[in-house]
Amino acid sequence: MVVFHTVGSGGEAMEEMIREEEVEAVIDLSLNELVNHLFGGDYDAGPNRGSAALQKGIPTVLVPETLIS
Repeated sequence: MVVFHTVGSGGEAMEEMIREEEVEAVIDLSLNELVNHLFGGDYDAGPNRGSAALQKGIPTVLVPETLIS
């Protein structure tokens, strides 16, 4: 198990590791880097965030964030 911080560079590092290493599955608990990319936020991981595992056919679980008020 590897944990990546969702500060933009963490998502980029995760995508690179998925592309270059033997990864068996991905559980993505924080998708805020995707929203940051779409809306110009500070933690933008780029347009390819979330694509490496899907392109390689690696089982992936995407867990949407919830807002707590």
